[in-house]
Amino acid sequence: MPLGRSGEEVGEFDRAEKAYRALLVLARRGQSADAVITAGEVFLRLRRVALALGRKEAAAQALDSAISRALHDASEARRVQSALLAAGEGEVLLGLLGKRRAAASLAVEEAAVVCESAEVLEKLGRRDEALEALLKIVQKVPTARPRMRRRALWRPSPARPAAISKR
Repeated sequence: MPLGRSGEEVGEFDRAEKAYRALLVLARRGQSADAVITAGEVFLRLRRVALALGRKEAAAQALDSAISRALHDASEARRVQSALLAAGEGEVLLGLLGKRRAAASLAVEEAAVVCESAEVLEKLGRRDEALEALLKIVQKVPTARPRMRRRALWRPSPARPAAISKR
């Protein structure tokens, strides 16, 4: 990984791409839960390199691969989501969470993804949208309320009186 990162830092994107592709082979073999870097995270780095080289189609393919990995492995999903958030890719992260929500087979799984989406929305300064999403999911899945109560969004704030927070 240091070789790919150093290639990016000095603008040697072809070298960085080769290093990340080699790393991808190794990452695909390992378990994402305990890996230093997951395949999804490598795909995100390859996307960044492709964008720097002006290869929009390759960047889109790398992003699709990262999202695909995240949709099939919960550990990979957490790592890809963290990487997207750290990179300031909030809208891309919301897109991934939307796909995870659509793929949820149980209402409780859907509620968990909505909670994650609400946290991202709050970090993006879209607190009203976050609260609205939480309120809708509580109506749909009342058993999700205890999980949401632990969220900062569910606590009283100057803009939202305690009566609203206790719904």
